[in-house]
Formats: sequence, structure tokens, C-alpha cells
Amino acid sequence: MKKKPWIDETGACRCESCGKKVPRDALFWERGLGYCKACFREIERERKKRHSDS
Repeated sequence: MKKKPWIDETGACRCESCGKKVPRDALFWERGLGYCKACFREIERERKKRHSDS
């Protein structure tokens, strides 16, 4: 899947979830979208929780 970061009007990359500015090389990728480390960890926690509930 193609990585497609959210780039604001100033050209900075932003987290898809919280909107925090994050350097492109520090983004964590999920389904082609970039997230900051904290939001990505939350996504992983939710994924693990869903899988353990199944």
C-alpha cells in the first residue's frame, strides 16, 4: 500500500489521529497512513484487544 502522509499547508507531516507535527521519517505506518508513536501504540493495543476478544 502506498504511504500517504497528511501534509499541512506549511509542508509539515502530521499524525492522522492527533494532528501532531511529526518528521516524515519518524512516522509509523498503518494502512498507508502515518501516525505519531503514541497514536500508533494505541492502534496496536486496540488491534491486540480485538484479536484477543475473538
